[in-house]
Amino acid sequence: MIRAFLLTAVFAFAGPATDDVSLASRGWSWEDIGHAKAIAKKAGVKYDRIVELRDAGLAWSQISEGHGFKLAEVSAQALEQAKKSREKNAAKVKKSAPSLAVQGFDAGTSTGSR
Repeated sequence: MIRAFLLTAVFAFAGPATDDVSLASRGWSWEDIGHAKAIAKKAGVKYDRIVELRDAGLAWSQISEGHGFKLAEVSAQALEQAKKSREKNAAKVKKSAPSLAVQGFDAGTSTGSR
């Protein structure tokens, strides 16, 4: 539990809370969002703290174990949270990365064409 406190304390200076739509727009999968929500709920910490740990490069298993439990303990909840987030927010997400067609690549070839 001390490790979890230290992991959370390291990111105490963080900025504003992160919402599902902005995370999805940044490239987070709905499953990642579900994992963050499920871990935050089980650990009793704010969702944005879990997001910060993940953005810092920690694996989901490292984050959950740092809070005193195994990732498998929240797997079902993570999938349920992912489904809810996707259903609620998918239409609101704007993809920030341009498509391959816009970049001049032909999706029909393996090397692309310019």
